[in-house]
Amino acid sequence: MLYFSDSCEHTIRCVASAQHDENKPEDLDTEGEDHACDEVRYACNSRPLVLNMPEKKPEITYPKSVYSMTFNDLVAHQTRNSKKHKELI
Repeated sequence: MLYFSDSCEHTIRCVASAQHDENKPEDLDTEGEDHACDEVRYACNSRPLVLNMPEKKPEITYPKSVYSMTFNDLVAHQTRNSKKHKELI
């Protein structure tokens, strides 16, 4: 998911010749030229890949006359909204 153009010749050279540190295999050997590798690492970490976007939460609507409804009407209305919410999840 990372592409380098031909004009990035120094970055391509540095990344291709980078060596791992003998004591820390997850890190680069800092004795060599590693500035371009650090730049690539910081660029990738600044924009991490997001695989799953959060889903939009359903909008729950209430009737205009909530205060004039009976208890049974409110329960029926809540049940309809719950079913809509479960369908969207």
